[in-house]
Amino acid sequence: MSRRQTKLRRDGTHGVSRGATGARLPTPGEFSTRPSDAVIDAFVQHVREAGEPESFPSITTTKPRSDSRPVFLRRFSIDRKKRRDGEMAPCPICSPESPKYLHDGYLTWYPDECAIRAIGPECGDTVFGGTQYAEAKAAFDLVERERVAVEFLHKNLPKALSMLVALTALEDAATEAERLHEQLRKSAPRIHAKLRQMKSAGGAISVSIVREKTKTKEDARSVGPRGFGKADSDYDAIEEVFGHFPDTTALYAKFEPMKELRELLNKLTDLPQLRSSDEAFLWACDASESLERLEAAVAILHDCAAGYVRLAERLDRFAEFFSITLFDALDRWGNHEDSAFHLEAEAANGVFRLEHAARWNDRDRVVLRPDMAKLMRRGNLPAFE
Repeated sequence: MSRRQTKLRRDGTHGVSRGATGARLPTPGEFSTRPSDAVIDAFVQHVREAGEPESFPSITTTKPRSDSRPVFLRRFSIDRKKRRDGEMAPCPICSPESPKYLHDGYLTWYPDECAIRAIGPECGDTVFGGTQYAEAKAAFDLVERERVAVEFLHKNLPKALSMLVALTALEDAATEAERLHEQLRKSAPRIHAKLRQMKSAGGAISVSIVREKTKTKEDARSVGPRGFGKADSDYDAIEEVFGHFPDTTALYAKFEPMKELRELLNKLTDLPQLRSSDEAFLWACDASESLERLEAAVAILHDCAAGYVRLAERLDRFAEFFSITLFDALDRWGNHEDSAFHLEAEAANGVFRLEHAARWNDRDRVVLRPDMAKLMRRGNLPAFE
C-alpha cells in the first residue's frame, strides 16, 4: 500500500471516530465503488454488538454469480451468545438458509454486482471452482497485515520513549541482583548448590528423622522359611519440615538480569523515538513500503513490553530470598542433629549471613548486604492501545 493510500485509510478512520458510523448506510446493491472505512467499521461494530452479519442493513444475502469477482475487505469473528438464534451465521455462498460459521468470516465487496456480502472462511473456490477467491484472499491478507501494523504503530509507537524510561528504571535492581547472585555463588558455592538442589527437589526445608522401633516378643517371631520373612521394618522415619523455599531466582545456577536488560534496551533503541501519534503515523507511512519493517517494529514493542514484565517478575522473585523467616528455617534445619549438611543462617538489620563448615579448616561463608531500595526499584510501563 502506498503512503497516499495509507493516509486516505487513516483519514477515513478518523471520520468514523467523528460520528460517521451514525450516518445513513447504503442499501444493498449501492456499492458501485469500494465501501468506505465508515461502512466497514459500522459492519464490524454491528457484528461485535449483534453477532449477526446477515442482518447488517447494507449486506446482500443472496448467492453471488460464479463469475463475480470478490474483493476482501475485513476479517471478523462472531460471538454466538450475541445472536438471537444462538446458532452459527449462514453463508450466502454455500449455506444461505442454515448455520455455517462463527470464526474468520470475511466481509467482501463484489464490484460487478455493487454488493457486499459476509461469507464463511472456506467459501468461494470450493463452490465455484477456480482460484479467484484464493487470490483475492491472499491479496487481502497482505493489506490487512499492513493495516493492523499501521494502526498499532500509529497508537503505540510514541510509547517507545516511555518504555525506554521504564526499562532504564530496572537498571539499579538488575545490577544489585547480579552483584548479590555473583557473591553468593562465588563466596559460598557449596551452600548455593545445596540450596538450589533442595529447591529443585520440591522446595521443602526438612530433615528425615530415623528411629529404631521398640521391639516386643511378637516382633521377634520369624515369618516363613529362613530368609523369606515379611516382618515390618525395624525403623520408623518421619519428616520434620521447617519451611519451604519461595520460587526465588537467587538460587538459579545462572542469573544475568543486566544482560537481559541490555538486550531489551538495544532492541528498543532501534525504533524511532517519536513523541506524537502524527509523527508515528508519518513514520509508518514511510515504512509501509516494507511490510517486514512494519511488523518488525510491532514485534519489538511487544517483545520489549513482555520482556519488561518478565524481568521485573524475576527481580521480584530474587528479592524473596532475603527473608528473615526463610533464614530462620534454614538455620533450624542446618543445626538439626539429623541434618547431613551443617548450615548457620542469620538475618538481622538488613545483613544476611550463611556459613557451612565441611571440616574445621574448610568452610563456605558469605555475608550479603542487599540494598532493598535498589532491588525493588521499578518503572511505569505504558499500556498498549
